Amino acid sequence: MFTRSLYYRGLLIFLTFFNTMNKKEYFQKLRTDWQNAKRYYNANKEKFAHVPENFSPINYWLVKNSMISQELEGEPYLDAFTFKGWKEKGYKVKKGQKAFTHAITWIKPDDDDNYMFPKTYALFHKSQVEAI
Repeated sequence: MFTRSLYYRGLLIFLTFFNTMNKKEYFQKLRTDWQNAKRYYNANKEKFAHVPENFSPINYWLVKNSMISQELEGEPYLDAFTFKGWKEKGYKVKKGQKAFTHAITWIKPDDDDNYMFPKTYALFHKSQVEAI
């Protein structure tokens, strides 16, 4: 009994460490993807002239590239919404569908002016939804 308890405690510590490492790598990848998208946007601003002002052109680029790579037709912000966004429009995500990509928003903690951390949100394509 005592040995089993130590085993599970060690396993829990290992899994916590492993999840922390995965989370760190995940956020690093998000930062890298965002920086690459930002560089591309800054070098090619004229290609993003059609993006509405209240939308992030960098997120637009990330989502559009994801749609192209998965051969999904349409435009970000017109044909891709969150679960809640589709629900508000009168649609529901079809059973068993997984988000086709994630977009990023940056959140600034109140206590640190120099740091922002990424928050992702899942997007579903119009082909993954049906009218309610």
